[in-house]
Amino acid sequence: MYRLILIFVLTTTVFSGICCAEQMALKEPITVNGDKVEYDPEEKVMVGTGNVEVLYEGMALYADKITVWLDEQQALAQGNVRLVRDETTFYGEEISYYFEENKGKIIEPSFEKHGPWYGKGVEAEEYEKSKYLIKKAYITTCDLEEPHYKLQAKTVKAYIGDKIIAKNVIFYVRNIPLLYLPYLKYSLKDKKMPFMIIPGNNDDWGWYLLNSYRYYLNDNSKGRIRLDYREKKGIAHGVDHEYKTAFGDGIIKYYYMNEKDSEFSDNDRFKVNFRHHWQPDSATSIYTEYNKMSDIDFLKDYFYEKEYEKDPDPQTYFYLIRRLPYATLNLNINKRANHFFTEVERLPEVGMDISDLRIKDSNFYYSSQVYFSNLTNKTANSDSDDDVWRFDTYNEFSHAKRYFGFLNFSPYIGIRQTFFSKNIDGDEHKIRGAFYTGFDTSTKLYKVGVPKGEKFLFAEANAYRHTITPILRYSYVAEPTMLRTTLMQFDEIDEIDKKNKITLALENLWQIKTGEGDDVKKRDILSFDASADYDFKIAGGSKWGEATLESAYMPLDWLGFTSEAKYDLHPGYFNTASLDMVLNQDRWQLGIGQRYERDTSSQTTAEFKYRINEKWQFRVYQRYDFQNSCSERQELTIYRDLHCWDAKFSFVNNRLDGNKSFFVVFTIKAFPQHPFRFSQSYNPPGS
Repeated sequence: MYRLILIFVLTTTVFSGICCAEQMALKEPITVNGDKVEYDPEEKVMVGTGNVEVLYEGMALYADKITVWLDEQQALAQGNVRLVRDETTFYGEEISYYFEENKGKIIEPSFEKHGPWYGKGVEAEEYEKSKYLIKKAYITTCDLEEPHYKLQAKTVKAYIGDKIIAKNVIFYVRNIPLLYLPYLKYSLKDKKMPFMIIPGNNDDWGWYLLNSYRYYLNDNSKGRIRLDYREKKGIAHGVDHEYKTAFGDGIIKYYYMNEKDSEFSDNDRFKVNFRHHWQPDSATSIYTEYNKMSDIDFLKDYFYEKEYEKDPDPQTYFYLIRRLPYATLNLNINKRANHFFTEVERLPEVGMDISDLRIKDSNFYYSSQVYFSNLTNKTANSDSDDDVWRFDTYNEFSHAKRYFGFLNFSPYIGIRQTFFSKNIDGDEHKIRGAFYTGFDTSTKLYKVGVPKGEKFLFAEANAYRHTITPILRYSYVAEPTMLRTTLMQFDEIDEIDKKNKITLALENLWQIKTGEGDDVKKRDILSFDASADYDFKIAGGSKWGEATLESAYMPLDWLGFTSEAKYDLHPGYFNTASLDMVLNQDRWQLGIGQRYERDTSSQTTAEFKYRINEKWQFRVYQRYDFQNSCSERQELTIYRDLHCWDAKFSFVNNRLDGNKSFFVVFTIKAFPQHPFRFSQSYNPPGS
């Protein structure tokens, strides 16, 4: 291949007839490679043909033929043209490129991997470096010549590595228009789908259509607009707006609907949420949140999965934390915003925590907590409230040391003094005292060995290590000078009672090593942990409490077992138990689980997935309850790879409520967390 490097800024004459006065000052040389490169010194024109490559300032231009005019500092690429810039590849029938301005113009352009996007248009112009204007264009995440779906727009502005802005956008599936957006601004740093459409039908809402659009103003201001229709409820709208300022970042949400045939006054149902975080300096953090709802059932009716299940009673509060060299200061203001909830108000609560402050160079440590609280227990839908002023202090001294080179022993003593403005009978100015003591002790025992036959617990291994960690904890709280039954109950401080308990725990871990030299790999193969409490303060005598047993066993990369159980030692029976087995092969996965809860249920679940080929998979799920001798739930799901989409077809038979549901879910692979759902039964979406 003939190669020519052309440098526009010369100190010597490279070609006869070209003088220094005629050279154009560019930032760096242009490299031209091609099967054949010719130069005309009179016209100052260079022509490359056959696999031509032009390189300049991080830009690479490829074509069958490229002509470079030196005076105009311009190149024209023709035939199989590619322009590679900032990890994005543009294709076109013809590209004009201007070296001095470092920008170009593309005829019939197409581009790939602009973030997750592909696109095509009639004409594209790089009007500034890494900024393109594409006319009569479409964008999509489908890489086919005829994409399965696309967003077609009158104009698209593409900012390499930053964002895409489009106007007069129509969303097409194949050639069917489904949605119109006058304006679309999408950040390439955002991996979420810009819009979501969820049609469906259920008994509560009738036919419904849930729509949301993600807007992007800039990195500091973006969000989602919601517009929903429910046949039996009416039209609802809302906004989720995320922001960042010099005084912190947060999110504001509201959602409102005028519900048809509502049992609530004026048919108005809504929620308003505000959450903000500000860190004015490295030692100070401020958190605040406000949650207001029209009624107690609003989240359950409309935001069940994402909000109600996580927090059915969201709090309203202001919290400030200040970290000092040896302590932490806290300010907490908690105010009830919804009268239909029972909540404890703290107006305010101020405190200081000192944690494990070492006393000089000794093995003694000091911890302290000092809190002043103005507490009010606000009862739901009632004017009957309990309130108290409380000043609580706790001071603890502990000692931590390793004895005999293997035994960790840490005893402690503590004193708690608490002032109450009144007790449950209204008697004022009461002080309660409580004495604490106890210790933690533990050690680690090791055994290292080489397995016979290079097998250990059925796994390939060169060596193994067994670690045993016995733990003993003792905790004692003397009977407080005021019984908990004489105090109003707000939190765990008011619940303090006599305590005399020992906790025994034993942790076992088996690890194996495979390979040699740089290929050595270590992994956990088996763990077994057991713990139990012995309580000396039991009416009628002492007794062992509930024991917890946990284990995990993974003999092979594709085979694993886990179990967890709670065993009541005194009567001698399991309260709860669970066992899971997972097999994971290339084309199939099998999971079997057993759940037991005494006097309540005993369930077996089984799940099987199988990949038929690159396009098709299926999943079968079954849950059987032995307590009721019936199959509670059955699911059949078929998966189909649609190139740029994933489709999931599911049938669910829930025998507990007699409902049968059919789901169809389409997911764009570039945005797997935001699917399109078509269903007869659908849990309302959250945020």
